[in-house]
Amino acid sequence: MVIPKLDLAPKLKRPLSLWNPFDYLLLLYWVFYFPQALRWYEEKYSGGEKFINQKTWPQKWQFLRQHPQLLSLWLQGILLTIFTPYLLAFLINKINIIEIDWAGVAIGVAIGVAIGVAIGVAFGLAEGVAYGVAESVSIGVAFGLIFSLIFGVATAVAIGVALSVAEGVAIAVAGGLVY
Repeated sequence: MVIPKLDLAPKLKRPLSLWNPFDYLLLLYWVFYFPQALRWYEEKYSGGEKFINQKTWPQKWQFLRQHPQLLSLWLQGILLTIFTPYLLAFLINKINIIEIDWAGVAIGVAIGVAIGVAIGVAFGLAEGVAYGVAESVSIGVAFGLIFSLIFGVATAVAIGVALSVAEGVAIAVAGGLVY
């Protein structure tokens, strides 16, 4: 009995486009649910594993110029890494689940991007895009919410204590004068 091979390669018949918003959604889907598709895309449209063989930055840049689909994939990964945490934080803020401190989100995204890029460079392109985008988004949102909550609670407590003290002093002084 012959068991047929299961072909799980994506059914994409064209390279990803920087200008098509559905390609960004497809890339996010690949990163979170089907990371093997990134390796397939890299092998089919951008020269496979030859990028790893380039040793110096000028050689890598020349390789990227010769393979615009690979450069496009990198740019899409960077754009998703930067804008997805802000979009998620904006949606969470609009739903009124949590009040977002945007400075905390910016710090969290910066930390997430730095960690994602470091891991991406360490593990190569396909794994780098998958791990970089996934970790940057998750760490960026996590740090953004953590910093937002910390700064939000600290600010609220400080304002509450200051107003309570001022109110108590005002009532005590007014009561003392009236008495």
